[in-house]
Amino acid sequence: IDDGAIAEIISIATLEHLRKPNVHHVLQEFFRVMAPGARLRVSTPDIEAIAKGILAGEDPNILNQQLFGKFKGDQTEDYDLHRWMYTAEQMIGVLEEIGFSEVKRIPMDLGMHDPKYTYLITATKRP
Repeated sequence: IDDGAIAEIISIATLEHLRKPNVHHVLQEFFRVMAPGARLRVSTPDIEAIAKGILAGEDPNILNQQLFGKFKGDQTEDYDLHRWMYTAEQMIGVLEEIGFSEVKRIPMDLGMHDPKYTYLITATKRP
């Protein structure tokens, strides 16, 4: 993909399936291919919210799925498992370090995952 070719990127429930160096690389590639003024939206499980749920004694079935991914016993595919997660604050810091601006957590409005255990962050590539 050419530099600056993409107007918007939405990444939902994908980055947590990669190892930390690969997540950083993908985020850098998002920045590279985005046009000036383009918007990024990133949603991943919120490891901080999951940890709070564990400490509060919430449903371990739900928490395990959020923490480890879609565990299906012997039928689990390697890429179904979660390999790395940032807290929302850490993700904001990484995106700012890469060069994104207007980086902030916004209400989860995508309806795909439990908003209690996931976050949604928006960022812009400076024009």
